[in-house]
Amino acid sequence: MLVLCMVYLAVTRVQISIEWFRLLFLTMKQFVYFSVLVSIMLVSFGSCSKDDDSVSVESVTLNKSILNLIEDESETLFATVAPSNSDNKACSWDSSDPYTATVSESGKVTAVRKGEATITVTTVDGGKKASCRVVVEAKYIAVNEIRLSETSAILHVGESHKLTAILLPEDATNKSITWKSADDTVASVDSQGVINAHKTGKTTITASAENGTVNDICEVMVEPVAVSAVSISDKELKLIVGEEYQLVLEITPANANDKSAIWFIEDQSIAKVDDNGKVTALKTGRTTVTVRTNDGGYTDRCVIEVVEITELITGKTGRVGSVFINGVEFPSNNLTISIINNSNHSITLNSVQIIEFDTGRNSNVIDLGGIELKPKQEYWDVLSNSRYWDEPVIRWRYSYNGTDYVFDCGLTQ
Repeated sequence: MLVLCMVYLAVTRVQISIEWFRLLFLTMKQFVYFSVLVSIMLVSFGSCSKDDDSVSVESVTLNKSILNLIEDESETLFATVAPSNSDNKACSWDSSDPYTATVSESGKVTAVRKGEATITVTTVDGGKKASCRVVVEAKYIAVNEIRLSETSAILHVGESHKLTAILLPEDATNKSITWKSADDTVASVDSQGVINAHKTGKTTITASAENGTVNDICEVMVEPVAVSAVSISDKELKLIVGEEYQLVLEITPANANDKSAIWFIEDQSIAKVDDNGKVTALKTGRTTVTVRTNDGGYTDRCVIEVVEITELITGKTGRVGSVFINGVEFPSNNLTISIINNSNHSITLNSVQIIEFDTGRNSNVIDLGGIELKPKQEYWDVLSNSRYWDEPVIRWRYSYNGTDYVFDCGLTQ
């Protein structure tokens, strides 16, 4: 009986323990469920509270709207995000022309070359933008040396010569050159470096850059232009006794500095010559005038023949056409006549008539009324006559310097 009781009690305890454990398990399960639910609710509540308190970006600005830089210079732009308590202030940077100006992730702008570019900043939160115009100027490169093509030059009066200048470095910004002569009366220089020699002497040509701080010089010597030849205008000359004639001298080159010359004559009884080359005929005869340059001793000559006026008067006489009588051709009675004044003075034509060479018969005198025949001129006419002249001679009467002269001209044509 006791055993049965103990068994019963044992079984009963076991059942009680099992029940108790079952109840305990259910209780703990419910507690866990409750805890998880509470945690979820807390997390959800906390999350909702954070979303409600977040601050978004509304705008962004840059500290400069225009930025002026010189090539290779850098400057940092600063972006201000508003509001100041924005949760995400991150930004990105961009250049419209990286070949002109670049920008780093921190807003540092670096000028690359001359030109313009736009730097833009964009917020990560909201994509807000701001921009800055960047103007890049070329970097100034100063001239540190100037070299002339020549350091010395020899010119003659009237000559020109061009100097060229090289500026270093070759990519210098200001390549303007100023040219100056120490003595413009000796040699001047224009804005292109062309030297013009004016008179004998020395001067210095200076080429300057960078407002005169860099220069180079060329020593210029101007020498006289030497005579290379001389020539008299007339090589042969016929003059009348008492006549004056100016010989013209030509010196080569035309810009020779010393054009002085000495004149002298071979026979001073026939003619004389002065220091300027004016010849005066004294008596009939033949002589030579010579000129010699002082520079170089070059010479030339002119043969002078002094004659009477009669030797300088010539003429021509010819028949005009022909006539036929009984089928036989006979020369025409019409004559062409002319008289030529080869002198350097005017003569006066008084009259003309026809004289038969063999018989001496003559025609009526034709009064010319004192026609003036100027130097180197010819007077001509046609004479018609009813009689046939076999050997006609044209007799001209003229006057010169108050004296009357006769010139006979037979058939020449």
